[in-house]
Amino acid sequence: MRLPSHNPEEIPSMHTLRQIARFLQARIFCMTSHIFNLSYSLLCVVLRYCILAYQRSFSLVLGRSCRFYPSCSNYALQILDFNKPFSALILGLYRIFLCNPLHPGGIHHPLLKLHLYVEFRPSSLVPQYWLIPYQNPVFLATILHSGHLQGSFYIIKSTYKVLSSMRYPNPNQNNNDNFGFGRILLVMALAIGFFALYTSLFPQPNTQETSKSHITQNADTIASPQAAKTSNPLKDNVSKPAQSLPLRDTLLISLGKPAFDDFEITIDALGRISQVYLKDEKFIHGEKESLFSIVGSVLGLQSSKKEHIDKLALFGDSALKTLEVRFSDVELNQRAFNTPYVLDSHSSQDGVQKLVLKQDLGEVQIQKTLTFYKDLSYELNFSLSNPNIEYFISNGMRPIGDSDTYAFRGVLLKTSDGTIEKIEDGDKQRRDFPQARFLASVDRYYTSLFYTPDSSFYVRLDYDYVGNPMPFVYVRGGDSYFKGYIGPKDYKTLESINPILTDVIEYGMITFFARPVFWLLSVLYDFCGNWGWAIVLLTLVVRILLFPLTYKGMISMQKLKDIAPKMKEIQTRYKGDPQKMQLHMMELYKKHGANPLGGCLPLLLQIPVFFAIYRVLYNAIELKNSEWIFWISDLSAIDPYFVLPILMGVSMYISQLLTPSNFTDPMQEKIFKMLPWIFMVFFIIFPFPAGLVLYWTINNVFSIIQQLLINSLLKSKKQ
Repeated sequence: MRLPSHNPEEIPSMHTLRQIARFLQARIFCMTSHIFNLSYSLLCVVLRYCILAYQRSFSLVLGRSCRFYPSCSNYALQILDFNKPFSALILGLYRIFLCNPLHPGGIHHPLLKLHLYVEFRPSSLVPQYWLIPYQNPVFLATILHSGHLQGSFYIIKSTYKVLSSMRYPNPNQNNNDNFGFGRILLVMALAIGFFALYTSLFPQPNTQETSKSHITQNADTIASPQAAKTSNPLKDNVSKPAQSLPLRDTLLISLGKPAFDDFEITIDALGRISQVYLKDEKFIHGEKESLFSIVGSVLGLQSSKKEHIDKLALFGDSALKTLEVRFSDVELNQRAFNTPYVLDSHSSQDGVQKLVLKQDLGEVQIQKTLTFYKDLSYELNFSLSNPNIEYFISNGMRPIGDSDTYAFRGVLLKTSDGTIEKIEDGDKQRRDFPQARFLASVDRYYTSLFYTPDSSFYVRLDYDYVGNPMPFVYVRGGDSYFKGYIGPKDYKTLESINPILTDVIEYGMITFFARPVFWLLSVLYDFCGNWGWAIVLLTLVVRILLFPLTYKGMISMQKLKDIAPKMKEIQTRYKGDPQKMQLHMMELYKKHGANPLGGCLPLLLQIPVFFAIYRVLYNAIELKNSEWIFWISDLSAIDPYFVLPILMGVSMYISQLLTPSNFTDPMQEKIFKMLPWIFMVFFIIFPFPAGLVLYWTINNVFSIIQQLLINSLLKSKKQ
């Protein structure tokens, strides 16, 4: 039974309310439809007039150069004919996105998009995945900005595929320039230039320098390596450092400063090496002024004032300190981080300084004996009164003396079997290495390392809050002895300390070839006393060694040039029969003694030399702030005024003019002629060291001289 209302006559029935609601809904829908259709029509009219205005003004100035059919503006007009303004906007923007200079163009009718959403493409088009880096500017920007070698090879390979495969006529464009070659180069140069300028004006901050939290107060728990088959297994983890340090102000007080002429070492209240300062002018010289920095100063993006630095600090304030000790026992570890060391003795004799530090933890007494030498090496003797206590001791996180983001930065160690292991910053790896010969935290130029002369040790790697490796050496108990080094990765210095330490200088996959190149470069430097002239002599040596092969290659290329008309005749005659054409080509080569691959061999042999010299000049701290002549005051940095890259491009162009060539494809010839200017822009944009550009430029000069000599010999033979 329904409950009657208080006054049913005043309330309309539910049926009447539904009728009123439906009527209002229909009217509102009708009015909305009319307004929407009117807005559609007005929007179509506005868009149409905008497009027509563009066609009759800007389009006439720019000229007819669209590679699509229909053109982008006509594409939008045809969509507007269907009274679809939003489709015109969306598909028009999509067409504009496709209409970049690197897209091949072709037939792209709006009806296909409106009904099938399928784009017609000629069958001869290059596979679409090769166009990914060009059709997606964000992807291209990421690759260029990251500087990763794999990504760079992908871009180069994609460029080759695009340039070599996209050849088909366009209804709206002259067939002599099938895909806008000039615009391709322009867009590539602008894209690379923008990201290089952005990187130069706004360098990425160093994660160790910008850290706001002290690693020793927020470090993750470090798991102890498991001891297999022992009666005294390790605990699961080593304790964190103390979360609250009442003696925090005391940490800034140096117990001792072993000061030498070229460096200064600071020891903090916990017996750690908290800072190393290099005072040699070679290391503290500031960044050179370049055109990028001048432009940044003029635009107000960079400060024109440079701070005067009298010494270079190798470590950040928040980094894991060298000689930091952590105990597996939580209570003992807490007490150790709250108890300062006491300087028991400090002596200096014959350029050797010795410090004895002691720490009283109640039932455990600790002693650190540190001996520092003039070559920045040191010795550590660590002893405990209780030999059964497990602990970890660190060689410290990598130095921050160089902020280059393209060099390897992280931890590098060598195992007892000779394997070199590398853990890069950001890898977030926890790994154990039971038998390590040395443990080094490295950046491009500097290192902080541990090693033992005649034995191996157990290494445990953890990572901090940003994923950078935190290296520790695990000691099961008792006293321990290590040798260490903190400073520049100078080859002769490391070799004099211990030859095994030269492996800290990392050349990548081409190390086996780079080491002999560096040795030869060092010998030439000892001969002439200048690294710039040593590079010139190295280039001359390489050209002399490769001259026999280069001579044969040039002879082969000249023969190919002489028989080019006959080759073209064979290609025309046997166009429909590739097998016969190939057979007659081989007979022609054999008859005239020509080798189509002969000219490639000298170039292929120079590739590993180039990469080896690049790695040597990029990583060798010996070249840092090394002058050559005139404006070149640092061979390890870029040419500040880009004179060398320009000379390199000009010399490469002249060398091309003198070199015989045989191109059957005009597009390949056009690409070949543009290579010097592409390389010139490439060397200007990217931070290649001046020493490397010097090598390439001098190599081109010697190549010109060599080519003139070979051309003269060939001319005399013909006569």
